[in-house]
Amino acid sequence: SKSTVTREIIDLCIKQALAANADYYLELFDRQSQSKKRLLAALSRGGKNIFSAEYIRKNQLTSGATVQRAVSELLETGVVEKNKDEYFITDPFFRYFIKNPERTVK
Repeated sequence: SKSTVTREIIDLCIKQALAANADYYLELFDRQSQSKKRLLAALSRGGKNIFSAEYIRKNQLTSGATVQRAVSELLETGVVEKNKDEYFITDPFFRYFIKNPERTVK
């Protein structure tokens, strides 16, 4: 039979995927340094111009050098990727997990 995919169905699927992987995402996030956690939180909201003074100030990051070191390590481990001039968290569910921690904890 034909079914219509509603926003409620999508939200339920996201919630189930996050619940199934919550332990993994918690471990992945917890093992990051404080500077990488802050950068991941910032990237969950957007990843353009991450070295600009405005981005660093807006996201309460410490310095451009710290951002450069953190993003290099996250790129190396595959947690973050770059497409042209934008950085993003590779796993969209991990991005959602970081962006919405209150919705993803069991």
